[in-house]
Amino acid sequence: MAAYFVRDYSMLHWVLTSACGIYLLYFCTIPESVRWLYATDRKEKGKKLLMKIAKENKKTLPKEVAIKSNKVDQKGSLIDLIRTPNMRKKTIIICLNWFTTSLVYYGLTLNTSDLAGSPYLNYTLSIAAEIPPIFICFFMYKYIGRRITQISALLLAGIALLSILALPKGCISLILDPKL
Repeated sequence: MAAYFVRDYSMLHWVLTSACGIYLLYFCTIPESVRWLYATDRKEKGKKLLMKIAKENKKTLPKEVAIKSNKVDQKGSLIDLIRTPNMRKKTIIICLNWFTTSLVYYGLTLNTSDLAGSPYLNYTLSIAAEIPPIFICFFMYKYIGRRITQISALLLAGIALLSILALPKGCISLILDPKL
């Protein structure tokens, strides 16, 4: 969207980078989570942070504060992903799924400039088309579950992409070209 207003690529680079730089200012000011501090045996720092939060909220802390920490004695490693046959199968499926989804997504997104019409409008429309599925998938995950949602989303995307092959050559640019 910024590229529509800032056409010079070097200035566009600075505009986008400076927007990201604002978040770096917050990085230094946001404290660690109290639960994280307790889980990593930094209880004194966690207690000080709790006291600071209580002071800002005009509350008083009890003398003994009990924080439940999910401290794990044993850390996992990458080998754990392939140690058992079941876990190995799940890891391979997830990696292939991520690879395929990313490849198709970036292929479609980067090729919007090849469509007829304004590349800025085409890109904006392709990004806007992603917003409704985000909300639909959120509710599907919540009420139907992860597996059915994932399967239906991938099947719908596959059918939509394969249906493009049935269209006559040049038909896609006719649909998206506002001049016709």
